[in-house]
Amino acid sequence: MQCDCITDLEKRLADHMKPQAGETASAKCLGSALFLGEKSLESGLNIAFRITGDKRGFTSEKGKEMPVKANYCPFCGKPTAKPETPAEAPAAS
Repeated sequence: MQCDCITDLEKRLADHMKPQAGETASAKCLGSALFLGEKSLESGLNIAFRITGDKRGFTSEKGKEMPVKANYCPFCGKPTAKPETPAEAPAAS
């Protein structure tokens, strides 16, 4: 991600929870993940959705989980992907 919102939120949440959880309170975002980009590893938010339907494999209450990568930070709105450098940008035809 292009921002430090997750790290900042983890720190603020841990500080907020110290009265209930103790001085060693810590918080870890469970939805952050590393993704394989075209040329590098990228960090981002991985949001799981449960899909159910009437076809085989989707009919149970459990259904199937589908991960969705956020393109923008939900906290500050910055893009999660690194901007392309002019050398990486596709050539215009």
